[in-house]
Order: sequence, then structure tokens, then C-alpha cells
Amino acid sequence: MSMSKEKSQILEIVCKDGWELQNLEDRWKSDKEVVLAAVGNLGHALEFADVRLKKDKEVVLAAIMSPKNGEAIMHADAKLKKDKELVLAAVKNCNGYGEALMYVDAKLKKDKEVVLAAIMSHGEALEHADKTLKTDREFMLEAVKIDDSLLSKNWVSAIVSDHKLQGPIELTIRGTGVEVVAGYIDKETAEQINEEMDWDEVKEIVGDWDVIEDLVHELYPLSPPEFSEDNEIFPELKMVNVGTEKIPIKGEGYMMVTVSTEDGILGKITVDSEAEEIKYYTKTYKIADHDLDVVTGFNYKGKDLELDTSDFSTTGKSIDIAIYNRENGKKIWS
Repeated sequence: MSMSKEKSQILEIVCKDGWELQNLEDRWKSDKEVVLAAVGNLGHALEFADVRLKKDKEVVLAAIMSPKNGEAIMHADAKLKKDKELVLAAVKNCNGYGEALMYVDAKLKKDKEVVLAAIMSHGEALEHADKTLKTDREFMLEAVKIDDSLLSKNWVSAIVSDHKLQGPIELTIRGTGVEVVAGYIDKETAEQINEEMDWDEVKEIVGDWDVIEDLVHELYPLSPPEFSEDNEIFPELKMVNVGTEKIPIKGEGYMMVTVSTEDGILGKITVDSEAEEIKYYTKTYKIADHDLDVVTGFNYKGKDLELDTSDFSTTGKSIDIAIYNRENGKKIWS
């Protein structure tokens, strides 16, 4: 097969489905014509392009101009995330959540032109603007002229009206959460496993990871916690560390440990409009190869707050699964 014929077939594939770029040989991921075709179909295909092409302004512009794919700027080289022309194009061609602004250089999150353009695309983009703009009353007046639905947010209404907030306030905790699951595996089961097996093979032997949970199964936000929009009315949180908990490996038999991380909305807490300080408790879990600083609770005015997880909504970020010999602490599979 001649190269020209092979390339034409490759182009036909990525023009139909940009995701297919991830399955191609590296030589095609560094071919500008192929990458342009892929990102033209799907902007997020930029993720799989060669590093050199993520620095190419023409390629990145093609990716962010793909229909409603402005947030594909997340895959661009850091230098291009500082390019105001590119950033304006990205925030104007964003999806329904205004997320492109989240991924641009911090300096441009302070740029009024950029942020107002993002809000014009979707009001939720305001969440990703710099705090200096969120607390600027004149800027916020411009923002609500573009999208008056922003006034439904207590903190926006308070800044625009120049009045103090009234009544209870719900604060959304967002960011990265970590789920730790650990449990015992008997010797007979463990001896069927070798380092060459993939997870599907191991799963057939031991069962799904969330079934092996007799040691610990906890899901917490990583420290420090992040508030969504309403943190504009509060000072920095005070941290109270309640200590270190080490999950022991040594003992009889074997242990499987799973540490998975997720990004998104982790829950809500409710405080009143007089809030000046909110404490949060942290605990360090030392488990196998992991040291995890997690948030175990919140406290306001001396009372512990319950984290409402009814609106829990996250996207998986990473997962690490390993099996250890508890007698010597050695990892036998990961």
C-alpha cells in the first residue's frame, strides 16, 4: 500500500471520528494534516496529538473552533493558553457550561473582556473568573446585564445590590474527591494472581474492587476543600487536623487496596449569612503507597455540619489498584 493511499484512508477515518486519532500510530499523531482533520471533527482529539502540534496555533485554533469545543483549549500548550486571541475564540465557542475559561492562563481570568465574552456564551463561566472580578461591583453589574440569571446566586445578588446576604446560604463543595477501599484476600485466591495479568483477569479471580472492602471504604474530598461561587463572601477556611490514621498492611494473608479520584461536586453545607469563619477537619490516611490528606468534616460556630451529598456529581479521574502480601508488605500486583 502506497503512503499516499494509506494517508487518504487515515484522513477519511479521522474526518468521520476525531477520537480515532488516539488509536493511530505516533507518526500520524505528529502529522499536521491528519491532526487538523481530527480536531476539525472533534476538538478534544487535540489531547492525542503530538506535543509539537499542541504548540501550533493553527492546530489549536482548529480544535477550539470545532462546534462547541472551546474547552479543548485544555489540551493546548501552556503558552497558547496565554494567547488572548485564542482564549477569546475558545470562550465564545464553549459548551453549555462555560468551562473553557477554567483552563486558560490565570492572568486572562482577570481580563474583563475575556470573562464577559465567556459569560455571553454561558453565565456559568463566571465561576471560573478571578476573584478580583467577582468582588468588583461595577464588573458584576456588567455581567448581570449580559445574563440576568446570575442574580439567582445569593452572592451575585448581594454584590450587585450592595446589601448583605439574608437567610441561610448553601455552599457547594467541589474539587477532587478520593475513594479509598481496602480489604482482605485469602492466600488461595492471591496465589492465582501474577504480575502479568491485567485487571479483567484479576477481577475474575477476586471480584470487583468495591466488594473487597472489609478494612475501609471511605469517600472524602481531598484537602483543602474548594467552594463553588459562594465562597466570594467568606474569608479563607481555617484547617483543623485531627491526626493520622494508618491502615496496616502487616498481618496474615493478602490485602487489595483501591484509591480512586474523582472531580466534580462533592456535596453542600449550609451556614447563615453572618458567617465569618468555617473550620474544616482533615485526616491523613497512610495506606500502602499512598499518603492522602482528606477532609472529614466541617464546623461552624462550634457545631459540626453535615455534608449533604444528594447533589453528588463527579467524573472519574484516576484509579490505582494494588494487591499486597501482608506478611512482608510487598506488592504482588498492580
